[in-house]
Amino acid sequence: MKKYFLSVLVITFFISRIFSQNINTTLAAHLSYGTQHLSNIWGWKDPQDGKEYALVGAANGLSIVDVSNPSAPFQVLQVPVDPSSMGCVWREVETWGNYAYITSECGKMGLQIVDLTNLPATNLTVTKWTPKIGTDTLKTIHALHIANGKAYLYGGNFSGCTVADVNTSPMAPIYLGSYNAGGYIHDGQVRGDTMYAAHILAGTVEIVNMSNPAAGVSLASFQTPNVFPHNTWLSKDSKTCFATDEVNGSFLSAFDVSNLGNISETDRIQSNPGDSSIVHNTYIVNKGGTDFAVTSWYKDGITITDASHPSNLIQVGNFDTSPDSGKGYGGCWGVYPFLPSGTLVLSDIDSGLYVLSANYVRGCYLEGVISDCSGANPIANATVQIQSPGSNANSATDVTDILGKYGVGVLSPGTYTVTVSKTGFTTQTFTCTVTTGNTTIKNVQICPTGASEIISEHKSTLVYPNPFFTSTEIKILDVNNIKMEELQLKFFDVVGAEIQPSVIRNTNSFSVHAGDLSPGMYFYKMLNGDRIISEGKLMVE
Repeated sequence: MKKYFLSVLVITFFISRIFSQNINTTLAAHLSYGTQHLSNIWGWKDPQDGKEYALVGAANGLSIVDVSNPSAPFQVLQVPVDPSSMGCVWREVETWGNYAYITSECGKMGLQIVDLTNLPATNLTVTKWTPKIGTDTLKTIHALHIANGKAYLYGGNFSGCTVADVNTSPMAPIYLGSYNAGGYIHDGQVRGDTMYAAHILAGTVEIVNMSNPAAGVSLASFQTPNVFPHNTWLSKDSKTCFATDEVNGSFLSAFDVSNLGNISETDRIQSNPGDSSIVHNTYIVNKGGTDFAVTSWYKDGITITDASHPSNLIQVGNFDTSPDSGKGYGGCWGVYPFLPSGTLVLSDIDSGLYVLSANYVRGCYLEGVISDCSGANPIANATVQIQSPGSNANSATDVTDILGKYGVGVLSPGTYTVTVSKTGFTTQTFTCTVTTGNTTIKNVQICPTGASEIISEHKSTLVYPNPFFTSTEIKILDVNNIKMEELQLKFFDVVGAEIQPSVIRNTNSFSVHAGDLSPGMYFYKMLNGDRIISEGKLMVE
């Protein structure tokens, strides 16, 4: 058996940099491909001998690397590439059974097929599929997904999705039909007969019934945060669709697709907020009943996100493959997280193949509702932030939705200081203890700045009735140290603006008439000169 060893990178400063940024991941080995650029990556386990392989998309052809011993990977062979595709930076690969299917955006390769059965020997059978469809021939394919014995070929010179049967005769696919109604499809996933197609140019993910590959039916579509979706992947229960936007400063986002008539975004997350990094491919793996999103982020390497709460995504792991950061398309192209051993394999465009082990750890959740002083009215667009959250600050800040709901979290359990803020409201600070895998509920009320001091009563006061419909009386029972001639009453609405309802002054009391006040909550301040002597809330029914 002839083996081709690639050089093992041992540059101390680079390895030190990588180790310093690992969270719940451990580098087992790294193979350099020299100046040969890499693209996407897949994996395969030999059903006969149990060996595991990384199938690496490389500029000069598919590189097959034995990663059965993660600390000592070696290249078995590099599959000869179609000459028209030599040196191409775009290469995608997936498997069905014992066969690897490779695509390229360059040349006229069509769909390259490699029979992996003879591994670890190097005499593998290789062919290509270039059918004539209509008046043209299949030449280029951007990406692919294989499910239920069907290969879904995206983009390329046929633009939409071309479907082929690869189960009946794996080395000679059978054309089943095409879907082009939605325009160019960059990538996608198929679950059952339903395709989740990433229309990168249109900025939408389209959900299509592909039970008849020759006549797909569009069911629904939704727009992604950065309007440039690259890939999609479903949660284990198929209720959540995760999407990536391949632009600077992009997000991994989650969408509730359980009701196609009411699709909604549930959360979004960035690997490193503020550095404008680009997300690329995400996959969902289920460990111990928990969904985790394993995602490549170009110059930020990969992240592992606890995705068990789609409305509250928490980053719980990462590994950085690149010395660079920020904008641009260098760094980690892809990650394959489905090898049965749990080994992760990563392809970095410039620096080669990384073999990792990963520890899938649950996050610690803090969730609740932010409302006004009465607790009755939710506050939207309030910022909730865990202070000093540690290594995963991207999960520690959220903005409330229209229902006042928020969800934040951290990796490490403990007691944290949390702030709630919004312009025009007084910032609230509280401490909270969170634990691994559990959700702590904390509902918080914030008051308008103009009514920020309306919290407690300083003198014994009678307010009756409260709530009231037509009128109420506010009476000071303790009149010591009060100058009656300087007694006055002020009113504020829930946003802190002073209002002037009809008020009749008695000796030590005020009669307040509802008049034209709308039903709701109001605040009062009773002052003696410039000194607040009583304050509280009033409810008009």
